[in-house]
Amino acid sequence: MMRDLLFLDTMIIPKVITVFYWVLLLVAPVSGIGTMLAGSFFSGLMVIAGGMFAARVWSELIIVLFKINEALQEIRTK
Repeated sequence: MMRDLLFLDTMIIPKVITVFYWVLLLVAPVSGIGTMLAGSFFSGLMVIAGGMFAARVWSELIIVLFKINEALQEIRTK
């Protein structure tokens, strides 16, 4: 296990990205509520919806890169 981590055979960033995604999902509504209190209600709703959507897209794109890496590693070992 430790050898895999030290020689970069096991990727830990996909697990970190998952945690970061959930944090972003919590930050989006908080930011939206702050925007609602400081400005308009509609802008706050857009911040919430846009933030959650952007968090999902960003996370999926990063995970896709790691899935591609895993597939290439499988091909290389065959």
